[in-house]
Amino acid sequence: MIKNRITALISAAAIFLGVLATPLMAGSLGVGVIGSAVLIEADGTETLKSTSVKTKGDTSALGGLASGYAQYTFGDGLGFVVGMNWSPGKTQIGQESKAVHDLASTTGYCLIRTTCTKNREQDAKASIENLVGGYIETPGFTPLGLYLLYSYNELEVKTEEKLGTGASYPDETINGHGWGVGIKGASDNGLQFKLAYEVVDWDTINLTSTPNSTTDSGQNTISADVDTEMVRLSIGYNF
Repeated sequence: MIKNRITALISAAAIFLGVLATPLMAGSLGVGVIGSAVLIEADGTETLKSTSVKTKGDTSALGGLASGYAQYTFGDGLGFVVGMNWSPGKTQIGQESKAVHDLASTTGYCLIRTTCTKNREQDAKASIENLVGGYIETPGFTPLGLYLLYSYNELEVKTEEKLGTGASYPDETINGHGWGVGIKGASDNGLQFKLAYEVVDWDTINLTSTPNSTTDSGQNTISADVDTEMVRLSIGYNF
């Protein structure tokens, strides 16, 4: 489903660009690799169904991704571009651990930490992986090869929590729209490089926990917003 939607986007873009002008019909196919530095920022709210208590939090992480790309360039090496990229790697976006303690007695709550008995560990964390994107680039302008880009992306959010209650959150696939600016160049022998900065605004993540009925019958919900900023260096070859 992911690849079908992205392929449809690229096909539509290719048709649009193809009718702009006859000279654009001549072009070249290119493949290459991308190295990206990625800043991930996330903030969200967890709501406890049993008490309706809301807990807010935010996190940020800096990671790296390696990608491959395939694209078609209309015109010369700095012309209109439509392409796809895929990043099979994984980057962690947050982790928090804490100890949950039992009641000091059966008749009251544990008010003094030193009298609590350690009961279980709560380990909450998540990661993103399998970033797939389709993109469109303008021709390169000025001697620097300055260009603008738009991308449509999808990725998987993997929840990797270990909750003492036995409850768990499902994984989720989210979409994002990206905009960026960069510089690109091409040599006479077909080598091409690109350096770009891109911001991607992702859909809101909405998760509902699956409770462990033996210890916890309630369902908690999480709503989170994720944004990414990327600096990408691409090196490839145009055939």
